[in-house]
Amino acid sequence: MRKVENIMLIGDRDQAIFEWNNAKPELFDNKFNQWDKIELNENRRSSQNICNVTCHLSSFPTSNSINPDVKNMNMFL
Repeated sequence: MRKVENIMLIGDRDQAIFEWNNAKPELFDNKFNQWDKIELNENRRSSQNICNVTCHLSSFPTSNSINPDVKNMNMFL
């Protein structure tokens, strides 16, 4: 039998909308507070303008657009 050396949990606290389906966001929060973590605050799909707006709707203080194809798009501005 192989020994498990690493476990990786990936989640989004802002997806607590799934509480209606018996999700328990506090379980995610507990692991987030106990374990070493890497916060994924890079966005590969949205422009920086969209990131600047949506960060106000998120628990993350910042989000950075890193895709050069969309980073500087100003479609609706």
